[in-house]
Amino acid sequence: MIASEHDLASLPELSIASTDLRPSLCPPELCIDSQFEGDIAHVVITGELDTATDRALRIAIAGAAPRVVDLDLGGVTFMGCSSLTVLLQAQAQQNAFGQCLSISAASSAVRRLLDFTGLSQRLVK
Repeated sequence: MIASEHDLASLPELSIASTDLRPSLCPPELCIDSQFEGDIAHVVITGELDTATDRALRIAIAGAAPRVVDLDLGGVTFMGCSSLTVLLQAQAQQNAFGQCLSISAASSAVRRLLDFTGLSQRLVK
């Protein structure tokens, strides 16, 4: 389920801004910057993606939907399986809206996980 703006506003420790997830509200090991161009949301993520940062990742993607979501994970230093699950769930939700979610750039840490799980072709454009 994609979170509505009302749902996002009710979260006490994280909030979504019109163009980015404020760095001061992200976990210290994660930075998310979203830029919107028409119906495309470019989301640049740097740092670690794991269970501690999954909530921020979900909120950032929900804030970008229902646009086409283009993820730049070139600056991700670690990616855990729980974050991969977040991406797969978000991709399924985007597909349900007739939109897509794909990874346009991936660090070696992300590539390793995607290659190991066989999901490179599904997520990387």
